Amino acid sequence: MAYRLACELPERKRAIAPVSGTLMTDSPCEPSEPVPVLHIHSKLDEIIPYKGGVGLGGYYFHPVDSTLQVMAGINECLFIPRVLEEYNDYTYRQWSCKGNIIMESYITKDGGHSWPGGKKPGSGGGRTFLGH
Repeated sequence: MAYRLACELPERKRAIAPVSGTLMTDSPCEPSEPVPVLHIHSKLDEIIPYKGGVGLGGYYFHPVDSTLQVMAGINECLFIPRVLEEYNDYTYRQWSCKGNIIMESYITKDGGHSWPGGKKPGSGGGRTFLGH
């Protein structure tokens, strides 16, 4: 939902911070202004697969990296992000963008479809990242 709002109503928010989501829209994403992004996702998410594929409800989800590339283009960022932190349990990346816009991602290497550091969800929610 956060990416859809970024595409359709960019003037109504300052930034988006999707957790375990991806860009899903029937029309091109063409916001009228740049949209700063903080994206958090687990590589082990089976509900909305990080690498893309069929997940929740039998829907196909686009790869997270493809979504971030689309947003990097919209925000006029360099397409290759800098890895600023890389640990056993997550990688933090940041894109350099025009006009002081910041794009960031935390990609966990253990977890599932849940809030990082949160309690394990009920059935169907996947595993939880319990890092720092």
